[in-house]
Amino acid sequence: TPPSPGPTKDAKALESLLSNAQQALTRGDARKALALSRRALQQGAGADAAALIAMAHCANGDLAEANSALKQVKGQKRGPVKRFCRKNNVVLH
Repeated sequence: TPPSPGPTKDAKALESLLSNAQQALTRGDARKALALSRRALQQGAGADAAALIAMAHCANGDLAEANSALKQVKGQKRGPVKRFCRKNNVVLH
């Protein structure tokens, strides 16, 4: 059998969007992180993008939007999001 191909072009593009969103968030550019994460979510990134969206809203101090985004974050990804938000003085429910 031939070797399995690496990630598809679309998967690489999503990884790049998510990576850039994470970097923007780390730099404190929540607005850019939010825009990139939303684009990734629209392209099918799922929970990873939703987690970044929630964190970007926390960085902006937007509790309502952060809680709304958190509903899309499942399982083990919720803990890191909640911790990030607590560090930004936003307590999610």
